[in-house]
Amino acid sequence: MNMHRLAVLFLINLCLILVHSPCLSGQEAAKDYQQLSMELDVRETGSLMFAKYSDDNLAKLEAFLKKYPSAVEREKVLYLKAHTIWSLHRYDKAPPAYAALIKEFPDGRFSRIARLREAAAYLFSGQPTKALPRLKSLQNDYPDRPEMYARELAYSLSRCGMQKEALGFMDLVEASLLASKKERLLPQIRSHFNMIRLIGKPIQDFAVKDHRTRREISPKTLRGKVVLVDFWATWCGPCIADLPFLVSAHEQSAANGFEIFSISLDEDETRYDKMVMDRKMNWLHFYDGNKWDNQLAKQFDIHSVPANLLVDRSGIIRNVNLRGNAIAAEVKTLLKEKQTIQVTLRNAEKYKFPTGMSGDEQGASITVPPEHAQVSTMVRNLDTQFEPVYTYQPKKDFVGKDSVEITLIDVRIGNAPGQEKTTRTKVLIKFNVIE
Repeated sequence: MNMHRLAVLFLINLCLILVHSPCLSGQEAAKDYQQLSMELDVRETGSLMFAKYSDDNLAKLEAFLKKYPSAVEREKVLYLKAHTIWSLHRYDKAPPAYAALIKEFPDGRFSRIARLREAAAYLFSGQPTKALPRLKSLQNDYPDRPEMYARELAYSLSRCGMQKEALGFMDLVEASLLASKKERLLPQIRSHFNMIRLIGKPIQDFAVKDHRTRREISPKTLRGKVVLVDFWATWCGPCIADLPFLVSAHEQSAANGFEIFSISLDEDETRYDKMVMDRKMNWLHFYDGNKWDNQLAKQFDIHSVPANLLVDRSGIIRNVNLRGNAIAAEVKTLLKEKQTIQVTLRNAEKYKFPTGMSGDEQGASITVPPEHAQVSTMVRNLDTQFEPVYTYQPKKDFVGKDSVEITLIDVRIGNAPGQEKTTRTKVLIKFNVIE
């Protein structure tokens, strides 16, 4: 009887061991992964994988990882999780997901692309200082394959205040690709390099009409504001993904002197108008229905979208191709800068500002008599439609002084009837005296 009982207990334990054996657990994981792969429509090509991305599918991937902490399929699932977050354009959440894949499979099938995407996600989320060392690490490991990381590294160098280094790096990459007979890769890379090379230069001149108000838009009318010149299209997925960031940045900073000028590469005007209205894109627009032959797209040599230029109050391009949270962050940085306007005075000793005005609530228009000054068009016409008013709060005469800080009050009619926008900008006016 005792022997029979022992035999039964032995068989029960054996069954339990078999049920929880790595072999059976691995078979269950493989079966679940196969089902997961079908549900997500997973496709593999070379070292890449693609799948349908959504919050529901992201939850399924996370559930698999939790259920199978040591399954061989984890490498693929970790990659798909990171790729899903990336594809949902949640760039601030993507770096930890790629870091988890790199940590668990440092020499795995996806390590190289994971390292690049981790750095790019930092870049897109406005954290270039975190992207830069990761990209330089890739450069050290793959010195003969600059095409893999060249765009991201050039952007990171530039956004970390190393524009000179970025220019030198881009020149070296182009020479390297030509020398290694990889010139077929140059057009796409150069389209990004040429945008970066615009940084620090004045935006080129143009004159078009706003799509809705038909008022003129040009560098002259935009002068005095921080402006995002944004090339986009309704058929561009990444463009649509960035719209919430544009709307948010505009809502946060429009009253402080920020403007967006969107240039559409659409050809379906009805669809375009509907999206502009539905997405509350309450800023300047240009549309001519010519798609890639759009007047400004051709002038600025745009070959892919989204693409953008961030221009400061003086009309100088300060950054390019910003994405996600980086847009609002860079805008706020430029808005903190003071604009300097040069005014040349003749017979300065005879020129005297009125006295007696003080405090933020009072001010007087600054008028410079023609016989005493040459005033740049930047001062006279920030907006060709509506003259801005220049106010100041002097506490004493400015005779003998070479500068004075004033406040620009720019009253601009909005994009819809009855919408007026008033912006105030601190400006330092410097006087150049002609003897």
